[in-house]
Amino acid sequence: MKDKLSVEILPMALGAFSAALDNNVLNICLPLLAKEFETDLGTVQFVSSSYVFAICSLLLFFAYLSASIGRKYVFSIGVTLFSLGSLAAAFSPNIFMLILLRIIQGMGAAMFMANGMALINTHFSNEVKGRAFGIIFTATSVASIIGPVVGGAIATMWGWRTVFFLITPIGALAGVLAMKILNKEDQKPITSFDFKGSVLSILGVFAFFSCFYLVKSKYPLCALLALAGAISLFYFFRNSQRESLNPVLNPKIWGQQTFLQANIQSGLIFAIMMAVSVVLPFYFHDVFGYSSAYSGMVLASMAISIAAVSYYSGFFADKIGTQKITSIGIILVLIGMMTLLIGVYVKLNGILIMGNLILGLGVGIFNPANNKMIMQSVPNEFAAMAACINVLSRNAGVAIGIALSGIAYSAFISFHLRPDIAAFCVLGLFLILNVFLYKIRVDDIRPACSQ
Repeated sequence: MKDKLSVEILPMALGAFSAALDNNVLNICLPLLAKEFETDLGTVQFVSSSYVFAICSLLLFFAYLSASIGRKYVFSIGVTLFSLGSLAAAFSPNIFMLILLRIIQGMGAAMFMANGMALINTHFSNEVKGRAFGIIFTATSVASIIGPVVGGAIATMWGWRTVFFLITPIGALAGVLAMKILNKEDQKPITSFDFKGSVLSILGVFAFFSCFYLVKSKYPLCALLALAGAISLFYFFRNSQRESLNPVLNPKIWGQQTFLQANIQSGLIFAIMMAVSVVLPFYFHDVFGYSSAYSGMVLASMAISIAAVSYYSGFFADKIGTQKITSIGIILVLIGMMTLLIGVYVKLNGILIMGNLILGLGVGIFNPANNKMIMQSVPNEFAAMAACINVLSRNAGVAIGIALSGIAYSAFISFHLRPDIAAFCVLGLFLILNVFLYKIRVDDIRPACSQ
């Protein structure tokens, strides 16, 4: 392990940047896709959702395979597949081919997302891991800032296909660098492949994330069926892992209290962040009649704060420990949410921008330290699995935050509440969630990876 940051962080940073840029840019292009392919918004949304479904459904599976193939190789193959899928997507003749290629992109993204954090864990010592995770989170934050702006401008001037040409070389460079500069790791041959567990994990995660998309569709009752299916599949999956000789998800990982608590915190933080991102655009549009561009600029202040402090959060996590830094981050998120509530109540945009800035500071301080906490709480042999569970918890938080905030806001409006009151109530609900988040205490960590 290296005691200083080095160029070995570049492949992981570029991979995280390209994945975040891809999703942020393409969401801006959905209206252009609907117009060119002469289809409705419900169909064109599958261009984004199919990508997310593929990532989340396959994360556990690829983390499982990486133990035998090697994390370096799975990561490199993943970013290469992601880049080739992006290049092919630029030539899509119809919407269905584009959706298929987005699934292929998602498969590639799942391969490198399942191993990015694990590679940091094995390549860098505890003294610099926090800073390494800070760089990764900074990369994704920068992508979320420039993605809508740069991607929107490029798509407007030269068309949406150009966006895929923009993303392709970034992922390709990450793949080349990974093969060139990352160290080869020990590989553990799979003596018995857990086929049953692999299938159940893929179907279970797919059903879980599907329910959050279905709840906003024309058939919301299907969301309940998907949720029931997910719960059943997870039940059978858990039982299968206890019986398997070489399980996809080793039951020992759930014995780590710190690991579970830190992942719950991560999911809740992202749920709160996404709820703000959903509610504020509705608030600005319904109360003031502002455009989506204005809402985007206000929300960009959150991403700017995240990018500004993420590296320094990792630095101080390395120096004074993860527990104190994550606590500071959670407190700032709480202050940010309270500031947003005040801004919504008094209808002052300056206070709303300040609330977003403080919220972004909290998220930016919390996440790198929390990532280090998660990776420290499990032995190295579970590093890839711990990393993909963390990615899943964040994505679950995103899905839950978007779905619950959208449903709650619509419900309050249907009760004939004013838009400002509806926004206040929804943010108030997530403020209560924030208080619950603060009460989840994480015990002192005994770094398992150093044992």
